Amino acid sequence: MNILRILIFFCLLSFFLPAIIVNAYETTPSELTQLSIEELMELEVATVYGASKYEQKVTEAPSSVSIITSDEIKKYGYRTLADILRSVRGLYVTYDRNYSYVGVRGFNRPGDYNSRILLLIDGHRINDNIFDSFLIGQDAIIDVDLIDRVEVIRGPGSSLYGSSAFFAVVNVITKRGADIEGTEVSGEVGSLDTYKGRVSYGDKSENGFEGIVSGATYDSKGHQRLYYKEYDDPATNNGVAEDADYERYKNAFAKLSYLGFTLEGAYQSRTKGIPTGSFGTDFNDPDNMTVDDRRYLDLKYNQNISSQWDISAQLYYDYYKYVGDYIYSDVVNKDESYGEWCGSEVKLTTTVLSAHRIVTGIEYKNNFRQDQINYDEDPYVSYLEDERDSQSWAYYIQDEISLSKKLLLNTGIRYDYYETFGSECTTVRLKKLKLGVIHFSHFENCMAI
Repeated sequence: MNILRILIFFCLLSFFLPAIIVNAYETTPSELTQLSIEELMELEVATVYGASKYEQKVTEAPSSVSIITSDEIKKYGYRTLADILRSVRGLYVTYDRNYSYVGVRGFNRPGDYNSRILLLIDGHRINDNIFDSFLIGQDAIIDVDLIDRVEVIRGPGSSLYGSSAFFAVVNVITKRGADIEGTEVSGEVGSLDTYKGRVSYGDKSENGFEGIVSGATYDSKGHQRLYYKEYDDPATNNGVAEDADYERYKNAFAKLSYLGFTLEGAYQSRTKGIPTGSFGTDFNDPDNMTVDDRRYLDLKYNQNISSQWDISAQLYYDYYKYVGDYIYSDVVNKDESYGEWCGSEVKLTTTVLSAHRIVTGIEYKNNFRQDQINYDEDPYVSYLEDERDSQSWAYYIQDEISLSKKLLLNTGIRYDYYETFGSECTTVRLKKLKLGVIHFSHFENCMAI
């Protein structure tokens, strides 16, 4: 019995001690006591939107949050979203010379294609409706120079966002017109015959109209010679892939805001050579390549009805295309996916009795194209021709309860209905109980009915 008590004691100590130590380290009382009252009042606490679907202090968010600002992006020279995420505590990025994949705390199962993390741009879902994936390298739909900040919310967020929000939610906040105030022209030249150019214009008028428009192009020949010992044979050019690592893209972005309305759209098209002989293709053939095309159009409306009520609505359209050319003994195998979908969301945020911050919303999504095709081009042989469509809708509610100045309870529930499953999924979350310096872990469960 004494041994059992000792084990329980050390388990509790190992659970609470890290939180106490981290809190003591972050607050640094010796430094804060040296500040005057005026200086203490001027201390800024970062805010986050993606944790609860409204702006709140990171100290009150029901998650562990990291924020990377545009100043940090410029300071450290991050050139892609993959670079930014690689710098975040607990996240890592792998690259197979075609796509980049994000792992969280050691979890990055091959074949997931980033499907267990949710990527948002200004709150717009970027995960596609075919693989439920997103792109973060040079193929990312947003240019890194247009990012105002990146919010990384660790842990499950399915009670608010549904599928994909399992390991983390990444919300990219883009710059506004007032952040640019004029025209920006930038150019880059690098090794491997790499060139990039970007033109952006943004401004805000006196009547409140604000807009930003940007376009960029990129071209790189990549490594002209790459050696792979697995192919070290005279029949496969002694393991050397030549002129097969090329990459090029073009993108465009626009955001216009006026009187509570925001219209936003983005476009990206990227072509990448595959030098690795993946999937058993002919090694050292520069015709092995993939083309990814992603675009969306999003209309949002946000209005403060009163001091206690906020309403927001969203309408959107998305498109995704993937085409892969894979060469097998000089036969071109075409692997293609096409996705189109539209949807809407209405969300209400209110404060009740000054102790409850309630967020509730309804979502609808219509996947009117989810096609996957695979065939040999010449002679023509069809291996897959799958054409689908589906619909889904969801309802969610989250309540942040201030039990006292040092006690905060955050709980939520979400109900999803998927037409293809013929069943319902309910997600329940007890996300954060904050008591002094102690943060209790969350509970999240999904039950199929």
